[in-house]
Amino acid sequence: MSDYEAVFTKSFAESLRKLDKYAKEVAEKRIAKIIEKPRLSKNLCGDAFYFGERFLQYRVVFKLEGKTITFLRLGKRDNVYSQSF
Repeated sequence: MSDYEAVFTKSFAESLRKLDKYAKEVAEKRIAKIIEKPRLSKNLCGDAFYFGERFLQYRVVFKLEGKTITFLRLGKRDNVYSQSF
């Protein structure tokens, strides 16, 4: 059991729902890994609270504040970072 609380934005949940079956399975495993140990993920440049994780051709972007992980974006690399947080 993790010490962290996971919060999913509406856009993140919608993006997850739209993935194909295989990508969704991989994403759910990656999300579980992030919830267990979020600090193992890559810290995104410029902000100490934003992290990213890769799987297949997709990226997960999340924010870590205290014991709360807010999953912000899920999408292909070419557009996931261009969206504002």
